[in-house]
Amino acid sequence: MMNASVGAGSLNSNDNVRHFPSASSFELEDMSQANENGEYKPSEVPYNNGKGGTGGAHSMDTQNHIEKYIDRLDQDRRDMEQRLREDRSAMENRIEQRFADANAEWNRREERIENRFSEVMAKMDRSIDKADETKRWVIGVCIATILGIAAMIITVVLS
Repeated sequence: MMNASVGAGSLNSNDNVRHFPSASSFELEDMSQANENGEYKPSEVPYNNGKGGTGGAHSMDTQNHIEKYIDRLDQDRRDMEQRLREDRSAMENRIEQRFADANAEWNRREERIENRFSEVMAKMDRSIDKADETKRWVIGVCIATILGIAAMIITVVLS
């Protein structure tokens, strides 16, 4: 392998250096290891780390597995986007419903207040009418009293 100078020491192939396989040596293994929903967690994706296998060459079967996995990821992404759209739509519907309910409640309260105001105004109108009627009776009694007093004075004077 190669030697690299690091400070005062050097690293060679026998030192504790991890050797990572090249990208071409990664191969997907059996895709039947998915969970019951057919989903993989990123840490559970099976692969061959370069030990054994086809010596780093991709087979058509491996390519098919990769394509199937990518298709599953794409489908999962589309499903998640659809769920998000449905959730957002449901949330908008709930907000609209709450707004409509609040608006209906506001209208009921406004109508109730207007009805009470109309009732109070009607009572005031009846009270004013009663006062006007009472005023007419008082004026009538006053006129009758004045006429009665005038009649007694005339009777006393003429007699």
